[in-house]
Amino acid sequence: MAIVEAVSEMSTTRLCAWFGAVLFVATTLVHSQVTWTPIYVGSYSQVDLWTQTTNGCACSFNSSSNECACCVPSGGCSCGAASPDRCAQCGLEQYCANMCNITLDSRQLFSKSDRGFGQIKSPSLEGPSRCTYRFVPDTGQRVELQIYRLISIGRHNGTA
Repeated sequence: MAIVEAVSEMSTTRLCAWFGAVLFVATTLVHSQVTWTPIYVGSYSQVDLWTQTTNGCACSFNSSSNECACCVPSGGCSCGAASPDRCAQCGLEQYCANMCNITLDSRQLFSKSDRGFGQIKSPSLEGPSRCTYRFVPDTGQRVELQIYRLISIGRHNGTA
C-alpha cells in the first residue's frame, strides 16, 4: 500500500512538472509570434500622442491668437475652432469633437500623418453610447486594437 501511494505521489509530481513545462513553452511560443505595435507618448507629446501643450501656438483659424494647442511636429494637426486646445492625428482632425462612427484607413493615415496606425480619443464620449469603427488595413497589414483606458463595457442598466 505504501509503495502504491509513493508511486502515485511521484506520478502526480511528474505530471505537474510536465504540464508546467508545456505551459511555459506554449506561452513562450505564443508570445513570440504576437508583436504589438509600439505606440508611445514620447518626449515630443506631453498631453497625448498628438498634442504637446494645450496652448501657446498660433491658431490656424485666427492669425492674431497664440492660444491654440501646439501639435507634435510629426503627424499632429490642429483641431481648429472646434477644439482649439487639442491636436489630432493628421487625417482625423475633422473628428476632433467626436471620434465616433469613423473609418481608419491606414493608407489615408499614412499619406497624411506618416503613421500606419491611428488613435481614437474622443473627449465628449459619455455613456451610454454606441460607436462603430471601420478599420481598413493596407495589403499585408493586420488590424490591431489596443485599448488603453476602458472603464467598463456592457449594457447600461439605467442607473448611474
